[in-house]
Amino acid sequence: EYASILNGRIPSYKSDVSFRSDNVFLRDTESKFIRVLRLHLQAESSAESTRQYLQRTAMFTLREAFEACDRDANGYLTIDEFAKVLLENGIYHNHDDLVCLMSRYDKNKNGRVSYSEFFEENMPKSPKKY
Repeated sequence: EYASILNGRIPSYKSDVSFRSDNVFLRDTESKFIRVLRLHLQAESSAESTRQYLQRTAMFTLREAFEACDRDANGYLTIDEFAKVLLENGIYHNHDDLVCLMSRYDKNKNGRVSYSEFFEENMPKSPKKY
């Protein structure tokens, strides 16, 4: 008897006017997800623009930038070296910011960033000029 009562019910998602059968997101969730994607794309576009600008700048080399960050001159950047460089340049951060930065640069996940990893991340990725 109880099963027949439940089987006759209309699913709650069908009564929700924001549900679309071609999408698994509610409208509010979808708009927030789209906003996150847009912000991510804007950040990537800005980063690419900066990478291209730095490549065109005569007085800037990635080798010198890497060496300026590599405080102990061991050929690798650590999370502590990133932290010092950020703070010295007025960029306040938390531990999660540093972990995110390291995950972006440390391609082989060994806890340190080599010059080749640094170079790869900072070279322009797109042939399009920004």
